[in-house]
Amino acid sequence: MSSKKKSVHLEGPSKAKRKAKAVDLSELYKCPVCFEYVLTPIQQCTNGHIVCFTCKLSLEICPICRVKLLDNVRNLLMEKNKSNGCGLKLKVPERTEHEALCPFQMYRCPFPGANCWWSGILDKVLPHLQEEHEVESVEAKKHAGNYNCAIKVPTEGCTLTHFVKTVTVEDHAFFVSISKRDEMVGRPRIYATVQFFGLAGDAKKFWCRLTTKSKQRVLTFKSAPRSIQEDLKDLIAKQECLIIELDIANSIAEEGNLVFNLSITDKSQK
Repeated sequence: MSSKKKSVHLEGPSKAKRKAKAVDLSELYKCPVCFEYVLTPIQQCTNGHIVCFTCKLSLEICPICRVKLLDNVRNLLMEKNKSNGCGLKLKVPERTEHEALCPFQMYRCPFPGANCWWSGILDKVLPHLQEEHEVESVEAKKHAGNYNCAIKVPTEGCTLTHFVKTVTVEDHAFFVSISKRDEMVGRPRIYATVQFFGLAGDAKKFWCRLTTKSKQRVLTFKSAPRSIQEDLKDLIAKQECLIIELDIANSIAEEGNLVFNLSITDKSQK
């Protein structure tokens, strides 16, 4: 986006009055219970009065109009307009372009199958996964220009639904999710995905290879990682992942573990 400002003459209130009006508008994003600025998902009553998600958990009626609060009634327009720290004030066409690149945009919790409504800026996502969902991290080791690590998924005596790990590569992090699903094809399959903690444009700076194998068989998926902004179900529907029939997964498991080898290439270092 060009940094040059267009010279535009505005008719109407003075600059001081316009600034005062902008400050007043920011008050609309304060929760009437805790008086903190609300984060997405922004909850509301049926009359449109907002309340932060945490406070709503302990409420039965709206603190403003006293109507009964329904489950998960969200104000999508206010969610779209919330800046969460970005100070840029742009016109609508410029704003749409900027939102795709803005470092202050909100990320929803990527943990699968937990129905977690948490959201926050990028720097808070990894701590949230570690603290609230007890997701373990593994550090990839550099070898021959690539970053490599092994991820063991227990299969023996374990009913696999979701298995996740975060993988760190120097100052970057990746989200590995291995899920068993059967609703799409009528029989169980394992889907292994790799996502990047960051924007989709930054994710394209990397290349990932996810492999699992036995003496007789090698299964590999190679692609640029997807951003954690993308929904896991969409990635699976588009087959942007490693897909393994469950009986094959069981046949190549080693000592009760399905072993995935992840190799990450940082294109900027090539």
